[in-house]
Amino acid sequence: MFPRCSIFPASRLSTLVGSGNNKLHKHTPATLKLAEVLLDPTKSNINTLRSRLIDYELECSSTLAPLAYEFAPYFYYLLNQLDCFENIPESLQQLMRDSSLHAASVAIARRHVIEKLGRSLKDAGIEAILLKGAAMDRWTYPEQAFRLGGDVDLLVRESDYHTIDKILAPIAKRHDKFPGQPAFSALAVEKPFVVSSPTKVCLDVHRNLTIPHVYNIDLEGFFDRATPHPAKSNFLVMSPEDNLLHFAVHSFYDMRLFNKQTMDAAQLMEKTQINWDALLDSANRYKMQGPLKLFLWGLRSAFTQQQAMPQQDIDTPSLWKQYLTRMLLTASNETHGRKGKVFRFRQVTSQIFLSGDIAGYTRYNIAYAAAKMGRITAK
Repeated sequence: MFPRCSIFPASRLSTLVGSGNNKLHKHTPATLKLAEVLLDPTKSNINTLRSRLIDYELECSSTLAPLAYEFAPYFYYLLNQLDCFENIPESLQQLMRDSSLHAASVAIARRHVIEKLGRSLKDAGIEAILLKGAAMDRWTYPEQAFRLGGDVDLLVRESDYHTIDKILAPIAKRHDKFPGQPAFSALAVEKPFVVSSPTKVCLDVHRNLTIPHVYNIDLEGFFDRATPHPAKSNFLVMSPEDNLLHFAVHSFYDMRLFNKQTMDAAQLMEKTQINWDALLDSANRYKMQGPLKLFLWGLRSAFTQQQAMPQQDIDTPSLWKQYLTRMLLTASNETHGRKGKVFRFRQVTSQIFLSGDIAGYTRYNIAYAAAKMGRITAK
């Protein structure tokens, strides 16, 4: 039987998002449009699925570039479970086969690396939380459907962050992103490493979930609520509610309302029970209401066939925030790339008007400007 994606609980519903929802849905990337089809609980039979796949004209592989690396194994798995794989366009079949084979080889190497990392950290007495794709793999995604990210992300406490280089030295090489720039290094919240493996595996060790000065995060609270990963015993995973918060602030910082975290959130809501009271309480305490509201609005817009969000003060963004979100945080704004003055303007504008933490982002931007000025002066 096809898995029912009960993303939003049938009880405690609010009204649908409204006209702004339809305007936002046109910005949804092709990957999420495919996900919407596969995870639509209103489908009554396989023929409905087949016709909807054809309707989306998914033979245009160029529009599915993100799918090739991130979610092809999962969609390949679902379509084969439905005995429906042969009914999708041939070019998409080939894309999924090739990408899934590549993903399998990478996933095996990463799982081997994660096992090595887990043993090293356990021997050193360090608790580490897996983040993003590494956390979702073999938790909310099935064993046969590898969930790959760009790298492996870990969260450790501040005290362990400063000693992690020595502990990882036997198995990983540190990559200094800001050589000779201590001001920028102080603003960084992660250290990148390249782990020794037959296949190159990049590792980011984080000391926080967001950039400095922003939001009122109680990091120890995240560790208190974390539980052992169901398939990776030497690592922890954040609570479902904390993962949703992280998805929201990460999506906001990346300036992408729709990204791989949108799909991860849908899976998380399907496989776990969300405590909406706890989620909203944390969002209020951490001053993350702005990104969370926008993220959930985007999620509801991407999966139009799902039930509405439970009310619980998760209100639809105001019309002017909906407009700014479409203008600043959707894929249609990638024309000018993710660097340069245009991107920086979009970034600062969204931080001021959409984040809900103007003071925090102001402090961060002042620190960033000071670090940049120091680098220019040093030159």
